[in-house]
Amino acid sequence: MASTGHGKHNTGYTRRRRDTAGGRTDGVPMARDWYRTKDGLADFKFRFHRHWLTGFYKIYIESQDGYGSRSDGLHPTHRLSDSNGYYVCWTDPIRRDSDARAIAALWADKTQRYIRFGTPFEEN
Repeated sequence: MASTGHGKHNTGYTRRRRDTAGGRTDGVPMARDWYRTKDGLADFKFRFHRHWLTGFYKIYIESQDGYGSRSDGLHPTHRLSDSNGYYVCWTDPIRRDSDARAIAALWADKTQRYIRFGTPFEEN
């Protein structure tokens, strides 16, 4: 688990500066940010990519705990992949940065419950 320097009780996005210098894809800078799950036990690092033409966001997963004994298949973990890595599977277009961050947080919390308890995404 990656450390954000916060205590176990702090959850949500960290207050430190977002990393926007870490790369460009399709001509648009990508913001990176850490999210700590609601239970305070896991940290996820996301890269928020906004497509230059459509303006829609894709949420790449840069760092997370392993799946342990749970299946790490794309379907049960609600992930997709492309040449840039794994990203959150979301069916509707993500139009705003705030929506992308909320979806990433939801995905991280559901992933944490799946890893800890085996609860499928649809049930938690």
